[in-house]
Amino acid sequence: METLWNFLCRKREQNYQTCLLFLLVHTLIWVLPIGAATFLVCVRLSLPMSDVIRYTGLIAGYPGMVVGFFGALLYLLRNQ
Repeated sequence: METLWNFLCRKREQNYQTCLLFLLVHTLIWVLPIGAATFLVCVRLSLPMSDVIRYTGLIAGYPGMVVGFFGALLYLLRNQ
């Protein structure tokens, strides 16, 4: 997390934009791999597409919001 923050600080001058970009990127880091893995497992199990979309949203959404967004938010609050 600190590596991502340092990288974004070097690229941006304004702290507000850096914080927003950090929250977005950190959330996507958690959502995209979990979502892709869930999607592949559901397709491999030959589930109906409505179930695939529902399971992918649920299984990828909760870790993305809890660990990704709130974890990044706590990191920002602790360091500023």
